Amino acid sequence: LQAERFINGLRAVPGEQFPGQRVALDGDDGLSVLDVDGRQNAEVVASNDRFELTAVQVGDQVCTKLTETTVPVTMMWTADCWKSTRFTESGIHDLYPLDALDTTHMIIGVVDSPNATAVQITAPDGESVVVPTGPANQTIDGRFFLAQIDLDISNGIVFDRFTVEDASP
Repeated sequence: LQAERFINGLRAVPGEQFPGQRVALDGDDGLSVLDVDGRQNAEVVASNDRFELTAVQVGDQVCTKLTETTVPVTMMWTADCWKSTRFTESGIHDLYPLDALDTTHMIIGVVDSPNATAVQITAPDGESVVVPTGPANQTIDGRFFLAQIDLDISNGIVFDRFTVEDASP
């Protein structure tokens, strides 16, 4: 709520004067992705036994939010938005540290095949993992996925150095 008041304070004109849809910060956690009408349009696009990824199309952007679903919740992240053209090709789009040593990460990515049921992700250091994709969705033409992987990020991470391949049976 405080973040929303701060953002509203930065506007030169009231938010109601902006045409089309926008992302609003609202909900019990203060981070839910909503459209301008206040309806929850985000759909679950990938999940595993601990996390859920939701996505929504907002104008020419795709907004995603990673949420921990286990109880008690130990981590929270804000929603992120990017130009929708970023999601037209297979690739890694974000990563979230899951431990204090910053070695274990949850990777969020997209495979550009709407029929892919699994994906193989290979990190720049050669570590590879196969994970299921999320369901077909209305946000992008492909499918989202979540993958937990150990990474050494001490020298930085370049997302386009990962390989993402359809690993459907």
